[in-house]
Amino acid sequence: MIDVLQAAAADPNPAAQVTETIKHITWTGVGWGCVILAVAIAIGMLVRHTLTWVLLNWVKRSESSARVLGKLAQAAVIVLGVGAALAYVFPSIKPVNLVGGLGVVSIAAGIAFQTVLGNMFAGLVILWRQTPVVGDQISVEGVSGTITTITLSHTTVHTFDGRQVLIPNGVLHKSMVTVQTEHPWIRSSFTIKIRNPEQFRRAREVAIAALGPVPQVLDNPPPVAVLRQVADGMATMEVRFWSGSQQFETVTALDLAILAVLDALRAESIAFGPDNVVVLSDGGE
Repeated sequence: MIDVLQAAAADPNPAAQVTETIKHITWTGVGWGCVILAVAIAIGMLVRHTLTWVLLNWVKRSESSARVLGKLAQAAVIVLGVGAALAYVFPSIKPVNLVGGLGVVSIAAGIAFQTVLGNMFAGLVILWRQTPVVGDQISVEGVSGTITTITLSHTTVHTFDGRQVLIPNGVLHKSMVTVQTEHPWIRSSFTIKIRNPEQFRRAREVAIAALGPVPQVLDNPPPVAVLRQVADGMATMEVRFWSGSQQFETVTALDLAILAVLDALRAESIAFGPDNVVVLSDGGE
């Protein structure tokens, strides 16, 4: 087709040139072109399934990464098959002209679909480095939730409050992303104001002991309680502990830990302020 257009531009009688080029098209060429295209599609499907299986079982890549890379390999085989089929149907088409035409089309598509292509390349990078992956719980641009799917164009996140959010891969690639489940545990903390600073040492012992029976709180690393400040006649105690990194595990552990420490302080007659609990959560190894 590229030769036809070039010849038409150079010939003073383009209609005659096009007619002459069409004469070279034969039913035999069309038949071979269809056969080549069918074979390319079959080979593409075989390459896709084989590559996906190899990536999943041998290379140990994620399911999303293996699936997308397999589809890309299939598309590449089919594109080559289309080029070979066109060469049989239109004998005047030379491979160099076909490659040149694809280059022009690629430049035009890149300009017209800059954002789409940017998201696709970002998706390739995310899938290749496998961070984050499907199942990870992340926080990015004010959105927190669990990744359910990763495609070339976007990443789907199921938020903790039940909503579905589609994040363009370009945003996910260039933004600061917190992967909460990258490690199996996470540190949480909360503060309590002890009304009598002289009771702080006893309060610390009581708080640490109270976290021992809580099954959601890890024994290793062990929980700690530290003095953060003394102000307005009260000592601020920060209680730190580790739990599972899943959102439900973290929330449950934090709830039970606060209740256990408050009950233990009351049982020991250690007075604490009425507006003293400040919840913090920090990721770590």
